[in-house]
Amino acid sequence: MNSEQRGGVITTVGIMRLTSPPEKTNPIRRGVWMLDKIIGRKMHAPENIPALSQSETVNGKKLDDLAEILKAHTSKAVCVSCHKHIDPIGLGLEQFGPYGKWREQYGNKRPVKARGEFPNGGTFTTPKEMKRVLLDEYRAEIVQNIARQMFAYALGRKLEPHDRPAVDRICEALKSNSFRMNTLIEQIVLSKQFHQRQDES
Repeated sequence: MNSEQRGGVITTVGIMRLTSPPEKTNPIRRGVWMLDKIIGRKMHAPENIPALSQSETVNGKKLDDLAEILKAHTSKAVCVSCHKHIDPIGLGLEQFGPYGKWREQYGNKRPVKARGEFPNGGTFTTPKEMKRVLLDEYRAEIVQNIARQMFAYALGRKLEPHDRPAVDRICEALKSNSFRMNTLIEQIVLSKQFHQRQDES
């Protein structure tokens, strides 16, 4: 396997295992997890949605390609608004099996197609390309989410509305310094909130 496909947090074995049931991958679960934990978007499933099946039948034609199954499964307008963000991420990770092992084909010998298109029109055919398009689409949200989570962890509390200006300053500093982790840590330590926490303790 090309190690470039594995690089980064989201394709680690632990994350791939966490976001899959043991018997097969679930691109919807993976996509929802990435949106929630990495991008910071909470997705709430509508009620009475049937489970994703191994195949779908549309106009008498049986579909067994995963991308086509997802498209048929989420064809209703109420589904599209969320799944246009969820499905590309999940499909882009399909080459990582339920336990995170790289694969070129499914158990039935059909080739795995890790391809898709994001709402911004960016397309991909490999996990590496997917991660690049993911950053193009959601970079600001990813930076904001990571900054918020790290800031809350450092303060030992949930963030409040009055913390927003500090988070914005942290994000601006990250943008100006190539999104370096040491910049994130430095800005948190220099924040008024962090020093107030130290004083209170």
